[in-house]
Formats: sequence, C-alpha cells, structure tokens
Amino acid sequence: MNFRNFIAVASLIVLAASAPMSAKAQSAAGGTKRYVRGEAIVTLQPGTTIEQINARYGTTVIDRTGNTFLLSIPDGSATNGTVKKLRNDPAVAAAGRNDFVSSPNARRPPSRHPTMTFPFDEASDITTNRAGYDTQPMLSTLRLDQVSQTRGEGVIVALIDTGVDLTHPDLAGRFIPDGAGGFMGLDLIDGGEPMDVRASGPDADNSAWGHGTFIAGLIAKVAPEARILPIRALDPSGVGTTYNIVKAVEFARASGAHVINMSFGAPDKLDGLDKALSDSRDTAVLVAAVGNFGSDGLKQYPADESFVLAVAALDNSGVKASFSNFGSLVDVAAPGVQLASTFPENRYATWSGTSFAAPLVSATAALVVSKQLSTGGIDVDCATRTLIETATPVDGVAGNGNYRGKIGGRVDPVTATTTSACNASAYDKIDLRAVDPNDRRSGGEAARETRGDLDQSFEVRVERLTSRTTYSLRVTNASGGTFTDSFTTDSDGNARIEYERASDDDSRPLPAGLTPVSVVLLVEVLRTNGSPVLRGDFSTAPGGGDDDGGGDDDDDGDDDGGGGDDDGGGGGGGGDDDGGGGGGGGGGDDGGGGI
Repeated sequence: MNFRNFIAVASLIVLAASAPMSAKAQSAAGGTKRYVRGEAIVTLQPGTTIEQINARYGTTVIDRTGNTFLLSIPDGSATNGTVKKLRNDPAVAAAGRNDFVSSPNARRPPSRHPTMTFPFDEASDITTNRAGYDTQPMLSTLRLDQVSQTRGEGVIVALIDTGVDLTHPDLAGRFIPDGAGGFMGLDLIDGGEPMDVRASGPDADNSAWGHGTFIAGLIAKVAPEARILPIRALDPSGVGTTYNIVKAVEFARASGAHVINMSFGAPDKLDGLDKALSDSRDTAVLVAAVGNFGSDGLKQYPADESFVLAVAALDNSGVKASFSNFGSLVDVAAPGVQLASTFPENRYATWSGTSFAAPLVSATAALVVSKQLSTGGIDVDCATRTLIETATPVDGVAGNGNYRGKIGGRVDPVTATTTSACNASAYDKIDLRAVDPNDRRSGGEAARETRGDLDQSFEVRVERLTSRTTYSLRVTNASGGTFTDSFTTDSDGNARIEYERASDDDSRPLPAGLTPVSVVLLVEVLRTNGSPVLRGDFSTAPGGGDDDGGGDDDDDGDDDGGGGDDDGGGGGGGGDDDGGGGGGGGGGDDGGGGI
C-alpha cells in the first residue's frame, strides 16, 4: 500500500515531513525517563530568528514545524537549566523540554505518577474470529443499529497513536486517498508508512502494540463512512514525545481533520502542544482520554485542557469503570470495558481502558459533524455541546453514587444525530499575563461563553502561582462596575474558577454584574494585599489570547533548588524532576510510573 506523507505547505512547514523519533528519544523511551535529555522545544517571538537563538545558547535545529523548533542542547546534562534560560529570554514566546507522553494503556509510561498495573492493560482474547467485534454489548448499549441520519460521510478523523494495521480487512477503504494512488498518513517514529508494528528484541516492550489499530476499528464500527487519518506518534510501548505530538496535531489540522482522537496523555501541561491544540480548536473536535488511575486527583493532559472533550470509561451497564479517572475535568463518558475491535495481523482482540472509550466519542463526533457538513460547515462548539448535552445521565446508576457530577453522561449517537441545531453561541478567550515582566512562570486564561439566550458561563484558570495560597479575583464590566471573589490554589499553584447561570457542584453562580458575560472586560488576579499578579483584557484582545504564555509547567521543584540538573545529584536541594529530599541530593528523573 502506498502511503504518502501529505502536508499542506501553506499551513505547515516541516524540515523533515516524516522525520523519525530522535536517537536520544528512542533510547530514553525504553525506560521511565520523563523527557529527552538534550532537547528543547522553542517557539519564537515575531522578529526573532532561530539563528539568533542558536548563537546565544549554542543550540542546533533538529526539526521545525511552523514557528516551533526542536533544538539540540550541546550539554545534555543542562537540559533544564537551558530551558529555564530560554523561558526567560524575551525573544522566546515559549520554551519547554521535549517531555514524553504515553497511552493510558502503556505498561510503563514515563511520568511522576506511581507505577500501576491497570486491569486488562494488554490486549487479550486475540483471535482471527470476528464474531465478537460484530456482536459485542457496546453496540446495543450505544444503539448503533438505530443511527440512521448519517454514517460519518465527509468527515476526517485524525488518529494520533501507535499507527494502524493498514492491511486489516475491516479497515480497508477507511483511509483518505491522496489523489496520487496512495493515502494520507504520517509516521513520526520510524518514517515511512504509519503501520502499527511490533518492536523486536528480547527486551522489547510491546504493551501498547495494536493500540492504534484497536482504536481505528472502534471508529470504523460507529462511523463507518468517516475517513481515518493515521498518524504514528507513539511507539509499540505507547510512548512518544511532546514535539512529535505537536507535529501530529499540526499535520492533522493541515490535512483538514474534523475530529482529532488523542488516547494519550502526560501529567503536566506540555509546552508547545497547548498552542497547537488552540490553533485547531475552531476546525476540529478535540477528544482525549482521561486516564486509567481510578482517581480524581491525577490530571492528564490534554484531557485537562478546557476546550478538549475529556472522556471517562463506563462498563456497559453505565457504571464507572474501576480504572477510569473521574472528576470535574470529565465532559462525557463511553463504554470502555471489555470492548472488541480490530488487532494487527488481520486479527481481533478484547481490551479495556479510557483509551478505547475516547474513540467512541470521536466517532460520534464524526456523525454529528457529518450532519453539519451536509447542511453547511462545521461548528465545533455546537458539535461539542451536542455530545455533552445529549449524553445519557448515569449519575443515578447503581454503583455511581460516589461519582455524581464527576463522570459525565454516556455518549448517545442516536440522540446526538437527531437533536436540533445548537442555539446561537459565542465563545472567546484571553490569556492572563503576569504583571511583573520578570515573572515568566505564572499565567492563566479567562473565557466567556454564551450558548443560546440563557446558558452562559465565565471561567478563569490560573497556573503556577504560589501553591496553597489565597488570591482575589477582580472583574471589571463594561459599565465600570467591579466584581470580586477569592480562591485558593492547589499544591501545584493552579486553580479553576467557573461561574454559570445554572451552577452545579463544580461551578459558582454567575453574579448579576457579569450578566450577560459579554460585559466582562478586565480580569485581574490579585494578592490579598491588593497587588496585581495577572491581568487580561477582553476589550484589547478580541477573539481571545494566543495561548503562548510561557512559564514552567513542572510542579516538582524543577530548577528551583540545588542539586543536579537532571539527576538530582549534588548536595542541598532535591533532584529537579521529582523534587526529592535534600541533603545528599534528591531523586533523579527516573521516577517510574504509569499515567
């Protein structure tokens, strides 16, 4: 099969269209490293050239996508120190390490979370018999036999994962012709075709082999006429790098994807990826798995991004899967226990995880978008709201008593494709920038949204302020009136404050002075003594901010104390990755774990 790397040059500039994962990344990915030593991701300010940056820091360009560069740092042991300097450089819009990301079903994904074995964490019941694929309970749970208005025609679903078995008979005809006898796709691991391949060698970790093929089969089952854009950004162990994920998202956007499925994550916000996702939010429904820790305290990015649909997993009776994360970040849920789908080498398998709940939502999004395209153009906000608002409530299901308001509703393809069009809506967002020009760490965003005449919300998110500290929020409206409130940051210095006309357990009532939300103009975060920390103004930033706010996304003491830069060596402070103890040096960057 002739797979071609298709790139819309006007939208996406890449030095190596299918450049494989760097040797450093491939070497580190086999263990539990959190990032690729000696590599940094940098986005430049307008008017700055990469030659200027390279001359200043001795770096060299490994790869480029748009205005974002992957750089090699000459002294790999100084990765964090160099990244910190880059973040403080006024010529740099954003900088970060090339962190690893992983599928929630990877056996040993690198992160700060403790190691954990997930139930059914590897595919089971692998067979050549497709009967289970066609008769599994999920099909009746979602009432797929009753979906009649659309089959996903005209929609492209980008699948960023381990690749896809391109020769599987149930996936044949599901890809996008490139006009030259081949199909569109991209391999960022080895180059070539985005095949879902098994790793070789006695120590090869194939815990996520088949992950992408399995997801593709679920998308094809729910939206059989949608076309899949396979992008291989994770290796057979389920691990990839931030930079390759950024390239994957930008490739999906440039290729016209209407839905982007992301069954992977990392414990912290990833520098560079937030910009790529923000750039895609108006043209594609973004869907991500929330992770398999069975926790409401362990966040996973990009599911934690406000404009990404975060998907939890249920069993077929509507009970939260024991392994599924939950909490206020969850938007919607889908079956994710003992699903049957396609598997490499023309086989089928059974697997469980939020990784596989996510594509059921992505495929349903494809159905909704297909219906939109048949009568006009895509409306991402409308499609997203439709999926959430038409979901079947599961709070009342026996067994979900402890998760009320924390697992969303079960996605409903039938109701989502038969509901009336969304009411007129408006959404805009601004960045909250640090008032102190020397503060390159703190940041945030504010968003105001109107959905119809009655449903309105105003949300503020802050990041990397002082941990467990009370701040004031001051909002000035178009008439000059002010509204003040207070909030307390969590252990990472983050907080989210949401106001809605119809408030629930996770939001506060929308005050009269902020109604309608279109009157909200100036947003400020203040210390208790009244001094400003963050500020943003809707009147000077129509359409929202650019999401490029810099700052350190770590919550682990990175670069803040003594100790070795990458290994936690040296006396005094802890290691910079785990914030480990003092004295003889804290923990290094090898803290194990799965997402």
